[in-house]
Amino acid sequence: MSNMNGLHILMVMIILVVQYEAFLFNGMFKCPPSTLRAHYLAQFFFSPGYPMGYPSGMDCQWVIEAPPGHQVEIVFVEVLTESCCDIIELRDGNSSSSGLLATYRGNVTESIYVSSFGSIFVRFKTDESYEDNGFAAEYRIATTHSENCTENLEAQEEGKLLKSPGWPVHYENNLHCTWTIKAPADKSVAVTFQEMDTESCCDYVLVRYGNSMNSKVYELGGAIGPQIQPQYISTGGILQVVFRSDSTTIRRGFSAVYKAVERKQKVIKIEKEKCGGRFVVPQHGHGTFTTPRYPMKHANDLKCVWILMAPSKVKIMLWFTSVSTEACCDFIKIRDGDKPTSRKLGVLSGKNIMFSYYVSSSNKLRVDFESDISTASRGFRAVFERLHDSSKEACGGVRRALKNRRKYISSPNWPSSPDSPRCEWTISAPIGYSVLFQVIGFHTNRFRDQILFYDGNSRSPFATMDGKSVASRYISSTNALIIVFKPDFTTTEGGFRAYFRAIPKRQSLPQSISSVSPATVP
Repeated sequence: MSNMNGLHILMVMIILVVQYEAFLFNGMFKCPPSTLRAHYLAQFFFSPGYPMGYPSGMDCQWVIEAPPGHQVEIVFVEVLTESCCDIIELRDGNSSSSGLLATYRGNVTESIYVSSFGSIFVRFKTDESYEDNGFAAEYRIATTHSENCTENLEAQEEGKLLKSPGWPVHYENNLHCTWTIKAPADKSVAVTFQEMDTESCCDYVLVRYGNSMNSKVYELGGAIGPQIQPQYISTGGILQVVFRSDSTTIRRGFSAVYKAVERKQKVIKIEKEKCGGRFVVPQHGHGTFTTPRYPMKHANDLKCVWILMAPSKVKIMLWFTSVSTEACCDFIKIRDGDKPTSRKLGVLSGKNIMFSYYVSSSNKLRVDFESDISTASRGFRAVFERLHDSSKEACGGVRRALKNRRKYISSPNWPSSPDSPRCEWTISAPIGYSVLFQVIGFHTNRFRDQILFYDGNSRSPFATMDGKSVASRYISSTNALIIVFKPDFTTTEGGFRAYFRAIPKRQSLPQSISSVSPATVP
């Protein structure tokens, strides 16, 4: 980059910072208009001040409306908020009392939702302390395909099969299916999901206790069963099942059984695994699980069990990216199998244990967490995937980021130390897009190993990751990102595991922010 270009970017950054401080000083950061009209052409909206940071003490509310007879599709392109206290709330309707679809906080990857009716309610509330970048989202009229998959069904005492279109082969893109199931008088509807296989990021099933905007809503997605079979029992005589798919990856779908049960059985048997659970290790990509409320403090007197399962002869790799427990009394136990008597691989306890990994000898792993009745801590975050041969990973190269699919990358020999002194990757995205690089595993010498991030043809890195770093997500401001990994070979373990994809370039007011290299994202 020439000196003139570098000076230009520096001047732009100074101007933006001055404008930002002036806006804060004069109280000019206000919530945008509360009502947004969706069209077929996607439109963006942002948290106030995005991406330079939102003010504290805000309570912003938006209602996004589609024309009569249409639904709203909303895509959160980026969410970066204070994980404990600044929350985005998404509801399936036009008010704060509509059924809850999702809540976002912290660092969230791209998420897509489609309303059941003609509107979506969004609320962004912040506390009086720490601020972060905020969020960027786009909205439009949903383009869905609902022929032959919207029905009114009658529940009887004998169970009947309910399945997604195309099950068990695959469903179509852009589906919006709604099944409204009605039970006889004084009875409830029970739905048990036998199996489910959907795109975990973007395709999902909603279970609604009723058929109105204010009915209680539960969400399912990813892989379920046959070992776990969640059951939902309506509190009244109507239960609604909604299935939505986006325009990208397709999977097998779901199979469920519905029937009428006595109203006295209205207590929900299983809604979501609040503490522990069983997970099928995905064929491609990774999965995660955490202690309840992470990264906030978990409850006392917990006994949680997580079982990880893969196909026969497939081994599982599990690692902990963060551990903070009461050293004397709260313990994480990792076992090589799914039984409480399986061989113990390790025990973790204490604070600031930043990275620890384990590999199964079979296709099952078990994690137990027990806390006592005294001091509570943040707990842990764990990541798992199928074991792959990382010795075949290239030390650098050219990669292409795709808009609709994650690609994975790791340092050679991950999680052991690489055998090369320097690795360099160039990742490019389509014109008009940036490269998102999400680190999901990182283990290096605290002071000597480094990962450097360069924006396009810049000669200076815009971010550096080492053993002291807490950042895990990096976004280029151009359509090219260069990653340089420099190990020092003083330890036998180290390296990184990450995925990347193309995302729409950051957009904000003023528009010239897109020419400034982003800071490290916490």
